[in-house]
Amino acid sequence: MLKRGIKLFKIFGIEVGLNWSWFLIFILVIISLSTEYFPTLYPQFNTITNIILGVITAIFFFTSILIHELSHSVVANMTGVSIKRIDLFIFGGVAQMSSPPKTAVQEFLMAIAGPFASFILSFFFGIFWLGFKVTDFSILPIIAFFGYLSLINMILGLFNLLPGFPLDGGRILRSILWYFTDDILSSTRIASILGQILGYGMVTFGSISIFLSVFIYQLRNFSGLWPIVLGWFLQNLAKGSYQQEVIRSSLATVLVKDVMRKQFQTIDPDTTLDNLIRNWFMVYDYRIFPVLENEKIIGTISTEDVKIIPKDRRLTTKVMEALKPIKESQIINSESNVIDTLYKMNEIQSNYLLVVAQDKLVGIVHRNDISRYVKLKRDFKI
Repeated sequence: MLKRGIKLFKIFGIEVGLNWSWFLIFILVIISLSTEYFPTLYPQFNTITNIILGVITAIFFFTSILIHELSHSVVANMTGVSIKRIDLFIFGGVAQMSSPPKTAVQEFLMAIAGPFASFILSFFFGIFWLGFKVTDFSILPIIAFFGYLSLINMILGLFNLLPGFPLDGGRILRSILWYFTDDILSSTRIASILGQILGYGMVTFGSISIFLSVFIYQLRNFSGLWPIVLGWFLQNLAKGSYQQEVIRSSLATVLVKDVMRKQFQTIDPDTTLDNLIRNWFMVYDYRIFPVLENEKIIGTISTEDVKIIPKDRRLTTKVMEALKPIKESQIINSESNVIDTLYKMNEIQSNYLLVVAQDKLVGIVHRNDISRYVKLKRDFKI
């Protein structure tokens, strides 16, 4: 599960966040633009111009990526697949879906929206670039700015249309295969294999590029590192995506009651925090416990809740004073599907949910319990 970073803003009802890994690629793009791209095409620019142009262009480039990702999410929400958050990270964006696409048509519309947005942006920036060129506009850095953004959005759109999962083109291919075969698992497998082939192809291309540049032409050009890193990342995602679909298929008919823990430890609200630490946290392999009063769940107490209480107050402070009240988002029904349960966990960034019936706690379902269930099903081939 991707950890959340910085919350930026909310648009169209979708929360946009920034993962810490994004800053690495942002700096690398600025360096690449300032030291290679603009100096090569426009040798008349001085160093300060290249740096300023590199920073501004990088900001608009990542804005273009955000628009690409938002297009997916807006169309998803319009077609009934709820997406409430996007996290931008080192190689793009991850959407937090409350549930996967239910039909091939939903998948197709979601997937094609991103490249379509990139092509629109390419056309938009291209109009300005062409307009400035034909009117003998004298400020060359502005022409360079629009030219790059038009080119990179065209490349972004075309690259994402490559037919390898999990690229948009791979998702489009999967949706078409899914539509005609009504078999999402085999469709994912085909798109995933193509994604892995594409990834390994990019790694090979990048490696040959570096070899030729360094050992044949005696150049210090390591631009081949980009396809190597992207290719490695792509093939890993392609392989993982198929494995996730296998897991999802194996859980299609599994309910919460099949995997939840029916035996669990609970805490009385009058227990002191010192007692809680010594007789619960230090004894049981759990970082959080439900708190019950008269058999009714009133909250949860975790190690994080206890740690913020000063050590000298833990002998007298009771669980009731430190617990966190139960939220509706933490509760699930025992008849709920396990796949929906996993999506709900992702949505609230939690590794567990409480199973409640008629205001009584009847079980706890952990992410690890679901993983264990899947592994046992695979081991016993059931």
